[in-house]
Amino acid sequence: MDELTLVDEPFEALVSLGRRAIRDQTWFFTEQLRRKLRRDARTVPDVQTPNWLRELPQPYVERGLPELSSDAAEAHAITVISGPAGCGKTTLAVRLAHRLAHRFPDGQLMVDMRGFAAEAPMSTNEAVDLLLHQMGMFGSNGNESPEARRLRLVRALENGRFIVVLDNVADSPAVRPLLPRGDSSRTIIASRRTLATVAMKHGAGSLELGLLTTTEAEELFAALIGRERMDAEPEAAARLLAACGNLPLAVSIAGRQIALLPGQALEQIASALTESESRLDFLDLGEPEASIRSILSWSYMSLGPDQRRTYLLVGTAPGPDLDVPAAISLLGSEQARGRYERSGNWGWPRRTPMAVSPCTTFSVTSQRHWPEPGMCRRRLCTWRMVVYSTTTPAWHRVRPGSPTISTGYSRRHNTMWTVDTKPPCER
Repeated sequence: MDELTLVDEPFEALVSLGRRAIRDQTWFFTEQLRRKLRRDARTVPDVQTPNWLRELPQPYVERGLPELSSDAAEAHAITVISGPAGCGKTTLAVRLAHRLAHRFPDGQLMVDMRGFAAEAPMSTNEAVDLLLHQMGMFGSNGNESPEARRLRLVRALENGRFIVVLDNVADSPAVRPLLPRGDSSRTIIASRRTLATVAMKHGAGSLELGLLTTTEAEELFAALIGRERMDAEPEAAARLLAACGNLPLAVSIAGRQIALLPGQALEQIASALTESESRLDFLDLGEPEASIRSILSWSYMSLGPDQRRTYLLVGTAPGPDLDVPAAISLLGSEQARGRYERSGNWGWPRRTPMAVSPCTTFSVTSQRHWPEPGMCRRRLCTWRMVVYSTTTPAWHRVRPGSPTISTGYSRRHNTMWTVDTKPPCER
């Protein structure tokens, strides 16, 4: 009787599952069927659910989860997390996947698409094979075409309960062939671009990450170097965070570098980071993915000719910020307005010390592409004089005499200045 039970019970479970599948029009691949039978029968230990998610970095800043956990965000089967290089997109994507893992018992999958990396971007066929391998479904007959394997992957995602993280995505065409229909599985995409086509064609939700707030940057920095050390030199710590531009990756690298120098005062370190080039050397842990210079260069290399020119010209502008009228004057045409306004979608944090300062721009590009700085500053000086003239009262501008407006550039402070040289009694 026991022998019959060992045979009959799994067979009856299989028949019952088959009837439900026919009734619900749900189809299973072999490996999915085995897992479901084991879960339903409970007489055989369940196989371990595939989990290919990365471990979370420690420490990290908890942000973005409330927005992605809202009812509106839960309504989307696809979520796009976008933002500049080093802002914490991958960390948030992995954190969200870990939080939602219990809802997707068939597996948690993750693929680095290499959209911005030293290696070539991952092809669709390579991504399909890797995801099938993570599912335990890679085996197939030798006559199966790449398109047949892709369709097999999409059907598996549509019929199963998987959560998939597609990290470091270059653009929409790189991931659209991998996206299933329906809401059975959940897909989280991290990219330096907003992937508007994925949002329009697949109804994806989106969240754009930016820089850390001052409080968040201080918390992360304190967790890395110790609260006591930071509180002992608050002004030097603030200068170090300003040098990092509140970019999460830059703060993390700086904190780990400083943790290796326990006997050195923060003031000494901050004083040595007055130039962008020295900052970039300091913010480098010796590996490409832990180097600010490297991750910014990958964004630059992905740009087209017009976008590269915009990046180079904007990078020569002194000061911490650049508004649209000044950018138009610098770039030399009204047509450049759209390129500058969209530059935040090119993969770097626009106008921060770590992104487009002159030394940083020079470091991530080649010298033969470097524009003539004098020409760029002359354009900005001319624009400043025009703005000053048009905002000065008319009675002042029409008075006879030599020009009273002077503009210039301070190399030491990387800023531009504008002064009125007419004595106050004559104004």
